[in-house]
Amino acid sequence: MRKMAVVQLTEEQRADLTQRLERNPLTGRQRRRHQILLLADQGRTDPQIAQATGASLSTVERSARGGAG
Repeated sequence: MRKMAVVQLTEEQRADLTQRLERNPLTGRQRRRHQILLLADQGRTDPQIAQATGASLSTVERSARGGAG
């Protein structure tokens, strides 16, 4: 069975992540984590997120569930 990150962001959280991606200088890790969270919030599966961001599947799983990544 394919795993799916279950992320439900508030409007405020979504806006904050989007703003950070657009305006703030971020490290590659920070940028990828923000992208993963936003895609997970849209209901994308872990494999879809991994493909869209170039992250490994394990990174997506850890990031979307709040673990290290």
